[in-house]
This record gives sequence, C-alpha cells and structure tokens, in this order.
Amino acid sequence: MRFVHERPRAFTPEVGGGSGRSVLARVLGVYVLALGATMVFYMAPTQVPFLLEGLGAGPVLVGLVIAGSTVSSAIGGLAFPVLRRYVHSNAIIKIGVASLGAGWLLIGVTGTALGTTAGLLVGGLGLGFSVPTITLRLAELAPPAWSGRALSGLVTAIFFGQFISPLVVQPVIQAVGVIDSFTWSGTVMIAGALAATIVSMPFRAR
Repeated sequence: MRFVHERPRAFTPEVGGGSGRSVLARVLGVYVLALGATMVFYMAPTQVPFLLEGLGAGPVLVGLVIAGSTVSSAIGGLAFPVLRRYVHSNAIIKIGVASLGAGWLLIGVTGTALGTTAGLLVGGLGLGFSVPTITLRLAELAPPAWSGRALSGLVTAIFFGQFISPLVVQPVIQAVGVIDSFTWSGTVMIAGALAATIVSMPFRAR
C-alpha cells in the first residue's frame, strides 16, 4: 500500500443522481460484479487441479500453475496505479473482466496443460486489474459516512463468491464437463464486458 498514493477527497456525487436509493443501487451493482468475478476466478483452485490431473500433470506442476495465477494477480494489482493514470476506472474494470474471460476461454479452447497455464496467467492478471479498481469505484460511489459498511459489504461479496463458486459451477460441469465449463464461463465474462462497453458508449440521436 505504500506505493499507492491517494489524495484526500471530499465526496462529490456523480452527475445524474445523488439520492440514497441511486447510490445504494450502484453500490449493490459493484457487489454483484465482485461476487461474479470472484466466483469465476475461484474455478482456478477448485477445478484446475482436476483438469490438470486429467491431462497427466503431477501435483508439483499443479501447485506451480495455481501459484502462477496468484503471482499474475499480484502483478496486475501492482500495475493498477500506472494504468489508472491513463484509463478511467470503469474502463479498467471492463478490461479486467474481459481479461479474466479471455484466460478462461483460452483454458477451455486449448484443453492442454500449456494452454491452462497461459489462461490462468491471463485470467489472474485480469483479476489483479479488477480488485483494486472495484475498491476504488466503491469508494467513489459511497458517501464517507457509508465507507466502512460499503467496504465490509465488498469483502462479504468476495468471500461469498468463493463459497458459492463450486456450488454454482458443479451443475455446469456435470452438464458439459470441466473443460467446457471454462469455455462457457469465459464466454459469459467477455460478453458481459462487451455489453457493458456498448451500453456505456455515448450514442447521439440523429
């Protein structure tokens, strides 16, 4: 945290709505995003070991691959302050979600140990971009009086996403298999990031 420098700020509601209800709706939206991203990313420690074992990988390689995704997440988090200088937080979130989806799609499409390793590195990088940006976005949305409760809600969403990940993913695995479950989850993440980008584009009536 010593490398991240933030100036003290006064809360300034965003243009277009500053009522308590609208702020609450946006904060809840951040929670849903954090829960969904965590739920998808947590497929790495819960499903990748079985996937790699089926591909003939030993326990040492499995451990190294999972650790690699954590390292790439840390790199993404460290790169956030630099990226934040040039890109708006909303765009960074979309990039992070799309990167996570691209990594999971790579795992599903290749179906190999090398592809899985590359996919986890890309997906971990996307999560590293997303987590600090989501936290910053929440701080921008919530009034100072709500900051403690807002951040505690974010932590709850993240841990709840970890908890429900295997429960939600298991029916998908039973239906399509482990590899295709990564394909589908990656596709959903990329589609969500693309849809959010399209919706946020400023369309002018002709």
